[in-house]
Amino acid sequence: MNKKMKVIIAGSIMTIFGFATIYASSNQNPGSVQDPLVTKSYVDSKIFEIANSVPNQPSGGSSLNVDELIEQIELVVDFKLKEKGVTGGGDTSKDPDKSVEGFVFKPIGPIKSGSILIGEQGTEMILRSGSAVVIAEGVNGLQDITDGVDLSANESVSLNHLLIVPRTDGRGIFIEKDAFVMLRGNYEIQEN
Repeated sequence: MNKKMKVIIAGSIMTIFGFATIYASSNQNPGSVQDPLVTKSYVDSKIFEIANSVPNQPSGGSSLNVDELIEQIELVVDFKLKEKGVTGGGDTSKDPDKSVEGFVFKPIGPIKSGSILIGEQGTEMILRSGSAVVIAEGVNGLQDITDGVDLSANESVSLNHLLIVPRTDGRGIFIEKDAFVMLRGNYEIQEN
């Protein structure tokens, strides 16, 4: 085959693949697995459909109380999360000032240097300022999720790294320099 014929065949194949790709992408429904990005108008239309399906609403949904609808949606989402075993963390039977409940972190600080922050199993902490070292007995300490490593006793804690306390056995951090820490879970601060 000569060079001209090879170029024509290659061009034909590329053209066929181009048309096939355009055809395949045009047959996708918005919001489907193949086309996950949707427009605001699509979302608004789905909200309108849901609003019109809510019982005891006048036709057209014109007097729909959006706050009540959002509250109902949040209740359904909370129920589904609990049904699947997903919890917000924290034990409500503990002192509420020593527990951070829900899906948000609570800023704690300033914590004075020389203080000890002890977390219970599952407590998550992020050192935002200051400096600290790990407190732990034995080989294992705190899990540094950001770096994917275990931090042993007396290892420095990096700023802005997510740490998880694996057991309720006195593990935590010793504050070397006044610090602010973001916390989620049960904890105790021992000031010296």
